[in-house]
Amino acid sequence: MVWAINLILLASPLAAVATVVSNALRSVIGTSPWPIAAVPAVAGAYTLAVFVAADFGAFLGHRFLHRSPLLWEFHKLHHSATVLMPFTAQRQHPVDWLVVGATAGICVGLAAGLFDWLTPGGIDAIAILGRNPGDVAFAALCLHFRHSHIRVDFGPRLDRWLVSPAMHQIHHSSDPNHYGRNFGIVLSLWDHLFGTARRPLAGESLTYGLGGEESRFTTLAACYWRPFHEVAAELIRRSTESASSRSGAPEK
Repeated sequence: MVWAINLILLASPLAAVATVVSNALRSVIGTSPWPIAAVPAVAGAYTLAVFVAADFGAFLGHRFLHRSPLLWEFHKLHHSATVLMPFTAQRQHPVDWLVVGATAGICVGLAAGLFDWLTPGGIDAIAILGRNPGDVAFAALCLHFRHSHIRVDFGPRLDRWLVSPAMHQIHHSSDPNHYGRNFGIVLSLWDHLFGTARRPLAGESLTYGLGGEESRFTTLAACYWRPFHEVAAELIRRSTESASSRSGAPEK
């Protein structure tokens, strides 16, 4: 049910950003001095650029969901699962999808706008059934193992580039020592660059959930409305504290 409702609410600014970037480049610099024909090699480069940009944008959005106390109230729903299964990937609040969709859309829009400016005749990314080949490969090889209790470890060398299911399972760990780790979706490169990567250890045992808050997300209404209630309460608390601080300040 959560997944079905989210599909209706999902939005992304990709097309708008691509148009703005392309038009801005043309208005500021003029026509591209390096026009490129949309040959297969360029289409391949565009496809790769879109994949990398989308993954980086999703990493940023995911990191925001954890770093912001207000956004974390919404993302708690996803981490409230104590048993991981493929459907856990869709157990997310619509605000999660909007945040990640916006950051990924902005990054992809920037890449698309640049390529649109470089190829005056237009260019299309390579697609498999309408999806980026990188996304298709990711979905086919390891997507469903990420949210499961099946440990799939890529090893230290490959884990420097790709987020293995074992790395993402650490991200869901209820152990405070694992908090704020492995935000990446496909590429672990971003976690290594930002210092948030954490590889699985041999024989490591994990438990999942929020460490006691799971019971707050047992109904559909609670899943959707409780985060708004918590955020509103926090904003009111901050406003009250700010007002009290100002009223108690000595006059100058």
